[in-house]
Amino acid sequence: MKSIAIETKVGIFVVLGIIILAFFTIRVGRIAVREVGYRIYTHVESAAGLDKNSPVRIAGVEVGKVEGIVLDGAKARVTLHLPLNVKIPVGSKAYVKSSGLLGEKYIEIVFGTGPEPIKANGQVEEGSPSVDVDRVLTQLSSIGEDIKSVTQSLSYALGGEKGEQAIKELVVGAKETVAHLQNITQAIDKGEGTIGKLVKDDTLYTQTKETMVEAKETLANLNKVSKQIESGEGTLGKLVKDDTLYDETKKAIKSVNKAAEGIQEVTPVTVLGVILGIVLK
Repeated sequence: MKSIAIETKVGIFVVLGIIILAFFTIRVGRIAVREVGYRIYTHVESAAGLDKNSPVRIAGVEVGKVEGIVLDGAKARVTLHLPLNVKIPVGSKAYVKSSGLLGEKYIEIVFGTGPEPIKANGQVEEGSPSVDVDRVLTQLSSIGEDIKSVTQSLSYALGGEKGEQAIKELVVGAKETVAHLQNITQAIDKGEGTIGKLVKDDTLYTQTKETMVEAKETLANLNKVSKQIESGEGTLGKLVKDDTLYDETKKAIKSVNKAAEGIQEVTPVTVLGVILGIVLK
């Protein structure tokens, strides 16, 4: 049996050494990545477009990676790997954003105002659901169909001889309306008609001003009279303020009542006796 040549042995040894070195290099690299840093997670309504190793950014600066995406109930649980020197305050929000309309998706974290940082394996709340590009495109397509329907309707309505005639009538009507408005404004400017007189003639303004002056004077006089009455001046003021007239009136009413009572007590016989006495005398 032939012995293996020294060159072959050296070659096999070198190849095995390279394989072992590569294996341990990859293994050690993976261990280092896993050990350095910490993880937090967030729940999002849609993780469409997010992949493992998608960027995690703060203020537009990449600070970490998406480590994993799994379904958790009706939402997607996204695990984020961050370096130890990046602290996320409590109350921060996570948003699924896109670099462009069709660009890559990433996680943007907006800092909150909490006094303490989120601990490892803690949760950061989702700020708001991301915009679904497919839904936006579907809505844009629907809007395009609506616009197409409207333009077709306008084409049918305005096309042909009837459509041209309708447009001509519309233009002629608009011109006539503008001409009428110009005539009206010119008449007003010349002072014609009721509106023109109101605009150009100062008589109404003068009369109104005089009426306002008279009304102001009348109110001043009424105010003066009311003050005089309140102070007891004049006949009306004395009637309002002086109780003498009231007392005298009350006494007169009493006298009238007594006289009426005396008249009621006189009988026909008494009246006849008085008349006979006068005749006999």
